[in-house]
Amino acid sequence: MFANTFNGFGWTREPMTLTMSGDDKSFSRLVWDSSEELFEEVRDESNSDASTGVMGITQTLVALLWLSKEKLKGFTVKKLDDRLRELEHQVISKQNTKGFRSAMSKVLKALSEGGALDDIVLRFIDREQCGILKKLLEERRLVPDIHVSTHWAKGFDFLNRALCGEISEEMAWWHCAWLMTEPLVEEMLRIEKRLDADIPLADEHIDQLSWHIRYGHPTVLDSETDDGKTRYNLYLDIDVQQINLYPLNRLAYYVLLQPAFILAQKFQEKCRIPRFIKCCRAPSCGKRFYTGRAKATSCPGSTGGKKSKCALEWVRYNRYLEKIGKVPEECWHEADLQKQFLVYDKS
Repeated sequence: MFANTFNGFGWTREPMTLTMSGDDKSFSRLVWDSSEELFEEVRDESNSDASTGVMGITQTLVALLWLSKEKLKGFTVKKLDDRLRELEHQVISKQNTKGFRSAMSKVLKALSEGGALDDIVLRFIDREQCGILKKLLEERRLVPDIHVSTHWAKGFDFLNRALCGEISEEMAWWHCAWLMTEPLVEEMLRIEKRLDADIPLADEHIDQLSWHIRYGHPTVLDSETDDGKTRYNLYLDIDVQQINLYPLNRLAYYVLLQPAFILAQKFQEKCRIPRFIKCCRAPSCGKRFYTGRAKATSCPGSTGGKKSKCALEWVRYNRYLEKIGKVPEECWHEADLQKQFLVYDKS
């Protein structure tokens, strides 16, 4: 399914001349902006809403590296914090210097090794200054409490290789674009698998499909079959002019637009005839399922009138609850009782 829907978008991208200051000779926005976008993904993955304030994380990390090169003996935390803010504001203005690129490379290299962000910072700051700056990091909470996973660490490695001239910036961008897209592709495949198995979608699955679909507009396209007949299909089209290098995650949104639309149509067809959505009462299952029976209590069997494994387990669980003086209809879903039964059922 996915292989066919990725074709025919005709993606266009802006020339790679946009820079941080507008000067073609200055440091390219590509590496800088992409690093900030990767940080956003890292923050989301860590379920953190922490922020470094008005500055981006990349700006703060470069400034921390510069701060660690200065003579800090005797500095109070307040004085360190004030000096760090000064350096943060100088980061952009020093983008054309050799020192800036060197600092940026050290930061990206440390990030490419992954791990907790506060530990990563201690890898690239001057070792002699670790004690002083560690106190600043702890008291001012300068970096979010997030973890850079192996997945996103690859992106920082590609950006650093581009910065060092090992690969082109365009190649680094495409690698990062795929890192953004890959988790969403996997989520689409999980949704497709649930639909094929006739398992009800959860609210987050439906939200995911809706999130992609909103970026397109319906278009009717005709095609001719091998025997000359005409077929019409509803296709979700996009404005190709909106696809460019900024922001990086825009490609991830659009590349799955049509696949999400196809899955949504498939979901609609599955739910064309209204059915009940029930939760299996078998303690070892608990999955949701479709049924035409309002009083269904367990996953349906796959063979004729034979009871399913879940149905047989629910019968035993029901008897167990009655045996210990519980009302099955009122408490079958309680986690503690389910755990107790599973231990009892194995004995």
